[in-house]
Amino acid sequence: MTQEELAERADVSVRFISFLETGKRQPSLSALAAVSEGLGIPMSKLIVALEERVDLGDNPNPAVRSS
Repeated sequence: MTQEELAERADVSVRFISFLETGKRQPSLSALAAVSEGLGIPMSKLIVALEERVDLGDNPNPAVRSS
């Protein structure tokens, strides 16, 4: 799926999707819900995947650290 397709499905801008991918923006819960709906997955699965990424040290945003 392209950024354009996801942005359309989530009803957000392509720029916002790009910022999320690069870690330049942190989504609100409502934006996270829209993106997860656009991806066709439950928000809880998206959050678990993000937590695992942070725990593995593959965090695109160095301001967010795992504990």
